Amino acid sequence: MNTSPYTSAETAAERRDGVSWSRVLWVAPLTVALALAVNLVIRTVLQALFPALMEMGQLGRSLIVLTLVGAILAVIVFVLTVWLVPHPIRWYRIIGVIALVISLVPDFLLGLGGDARRTGSAMVAPFSRLGALFFPAPQGGSPPGGRRWTVARGGATGAALGPGADSDAVAHGHRRGLHRAPDHAHPRSRGSHAR
Repeated sequence: MNTSPYTSAETAAERRDGVSWSRVLWVAPLTVALALAVNLVIRTVLQALFPALMEMGQLGRSLIVLTLVGAILAVIVFVLTVWLVPHPIRWYRIIGVIALVISLVPDFLLGLGGDARRTGSAMVAPFSRLGALFFPAPQGGSPPGGRRWTVARGGATGAALGPGADSDAVAHGHRRGLHRAPDHAHPRSRGSHAR
């Protein structure tokens, strides 16, 4: 009598779609590093094409933290899928498409402004806080260029948007009541007024 949970036609390796645990051990860190590298290359190209994006705080530390958190979570979900589900590649693709669609929702909401923008920011905040536990913001100083963004009306009034800023205050730097505020700690901004 066969007491194995697998049929004779389907071995454990076939159930895992040929996923090798030893390969996962070296591909996982490579995947995280490659995801970060691709996002940094895209950021660099876009900032070269559109120089105004250089002042956008979300393309700094937030981009790095959210990319690392997302890639690490994707690897963890892949490992759990391989471990727990028969034919994990098919299921991981389905999970990946669903995660991609969900990850685009906050970006869409940020573009709408108002309450939708605050909802989009609130959706991203837990991931930013999780990232801040492992990748804390540098203490003191100002963002590159010495400029910070403040919210002129609604939401987190007066919150500085830049490295070390409250992740709930994420908003587009060129829209919806945001303006530059002087950073008196930075020599290039002394004597300047908020524009």
